[in-house]
Amino acid sequence: WQPAKSDSAPVFVMMSLTAVSNDGTVFDPTGLRANLTKLKGAGAHGIMLDVWWGITEPEPMKYNFAPYREIVEICGSIGLKIQFV
Repeated sequence: WQPAKSDSAPVFVMMSLTAVSNDGTVFDPTGLRANLTKLKGAGAHGIMLDVWWGITEPEPMKYNFAPYREIVEICGSIGLKIQFV
């Protein structure tokens, strides 16, 4: 097996719907980093991640993007891009 060539279509892997828990934290950040590192090594260009509005706005007009920022930082350190959906 060979990693994707530079002229190939970018590959983005859909993350688990439980990557961010209902309490607004990243589920197993250490394990996530390890798995994302493996994805990068396999040739993935990035990930796709659902943003759950009920988690980001737990109360009207009170926002919590901290778990998504944490995932952005992890991906950035590994060299993966993110598409939020």
